[in-house]
Amino acid sequence: MTNKKKPKKSTKKLPALSDCPFCGGDAKQRQRQRDHWVVCLKCGALGPFTKSKTAAVDAWNQREFMITTG
Repeated sequence: MTNKKKPKKSTKKLPALSDCPFCGGDAKQRQRQRDHWVVCLKCGALGPFTKSKTAAVDAWNQREFMITTG
């Protein structure tokens, strides 16, 4: 029997999410498999799909690329 150590999860805090630039609503970071993005909980606006949580939050906060679903 071998003692395999589990990889440590990152303890870095994500930057705070900015409010939605369209409606001012709260936003939440989402993940499915290896894709990460941010969505507005009020109007459904989406940030870009990225490969990391930090990149998704940074992209949302910079608002360089946004999609509205409403």
